[in-house]
Amino acid sequence: MRILYATARRVDRYLINALKELNHVVDVSGRVEDATAMAALNIYDAIFCDTASPYPDWVARLASVRPNAFVISIFDAGGHDGRAATLRAGADACFARPLHIGEVASKLVALARRAHRAAPDGPVRLLPGRRAVLVNGHTIPLSRHEYVVLEMMSARPGEVFSTERISHALWGADEERDPVVVRACVSRLRTKVEGKLGRRLIFLRRGRGYVYEIDDNLPEAGAPV
Repeated sequence: MRILYATARRVDRYLINALKELNHVVDVSGRVEDATAMAALNIYDAIFCDTASPYPDWVARLASVRPNAFVISIFDAGGHDGRAATLRAGADACFARPLHIGEVASKLVALARRAHRAAPDGPVRLLPGRRAVLVNGHTIPLSRHEYVVLEMMSARPGEVFSTERISHALWGADEERDPVVVRACVSRLRTKVEGKLGRRLIFLRRGRGYVYEIDDNLPEAGAPV
């Protein structure tokens, strides 16, 4: 997942490093205004809102800016009323410190599983807990990068993703990557999935990027793009 960690206090480096070790890409914001702007400009799968006490207003703002992202609130202390207000504001989960990273990681997997169950069936089915995809009864293992690309694009069929945008999702905005690396990743993904599907799924829009199409009336795999 691509995660936005937003806090108005000292950044929790332990949490960020733990998320990165779990193969998530994490962007960090140290100001409320910056976090809102980043959420509006970038696609995030999850947003962590780290505050000293429950902050429902900030949660509501982030949830409204990026409605498809899971919003997770973390705070030092807060009673039942604060938790309830935060959940009503749009949070998908609340955690009080001290954190247990295993619990946080399991919650992310559970939220992703629930979202995919609620989504309409498409030509492929993502298997979040296994980092794989199910195509015509075949389970296809994917690399972390391949899974992130497919997860991101399949959630927004018909939307064009530039190589720069894909690169930011995979490595973050601070790491420059050659577009050739992104194209190679997409090429491997297409080879794995489209062969079992029997038709094109990801199309190149020259000069713009890649687009995921779910229309059944599309060229067979191997046909010209």
